[in-house]
Amino acid sequence: MLDVLRQAGYRPVPSLAPEVVAPGPSTQDGLRLTARDDDASERTLQLVEAMIFEGLGAYDGDDLAVMEMEEYWHEDFMWYGPAGIGTTHGIDGVQEFHQGPWLEAFPDRGTGGEAVRLADGDYCAWTAWPSGETTHLGDGLFGLPATGETVTFRVIDFWRREGDLLAENGVFIDMIDLLGQLGVDVFERVAEHPESVRR
Repeated sequence: MLDVLRQAGYRPVPSLAPEVVAPGPSTQDGLRLTARDDDASERTLQLVEAMIFEGLGAYDGDDLAVMEMEEYWHEDFMWYGPAGIGTTHGIDGVQEFHQGPWLEAFPDRGTGGEAVRLADGDYCAWTAWPSGETTHLGDGLFGLPATGETVTFRVIDFWRREGDLLAENGVFIDMIDLLGQLGVDVFERVAEHPESVRR
């Protein structure tokens, strides 16, 4: 819904990176019409799980480089984030415009409900309900000061593997729910101050 508002010309919260409608995979093969390749599916699932547990899980609260994303992400990696966060290119772009600000705002991120991961060929999807729980301790993300509130977030990620690395990641976050937990009623903000949130 936040992206629908953006497309209609409203911007209730600022974004650090360009906001776009997430495209289909660059390989144009997101619709599977053939039998699943079990070996390819297993390779994709193993890569995504290694990236989550060994890569992202290595974050020490200080240095993004310790996650060694170059072991998992292609140099031309595309990260398609939701409205309110934006889309970025390459490891540096993801770290500057998403991971860094997100981890500054939510430094104690934790897992949520039971995770579900599905792989089919070069693709993998991941979600949980909720996907995580964290405390809003840092200023700036979404143009908001830290609230100190513990929040949950709902996310589904879609990954595309290319060879031995991940090349694309489409990330869909329930931004309306997350912002509501941080004290921002997006629809109220648009209704009460339509001109102040128009681009």
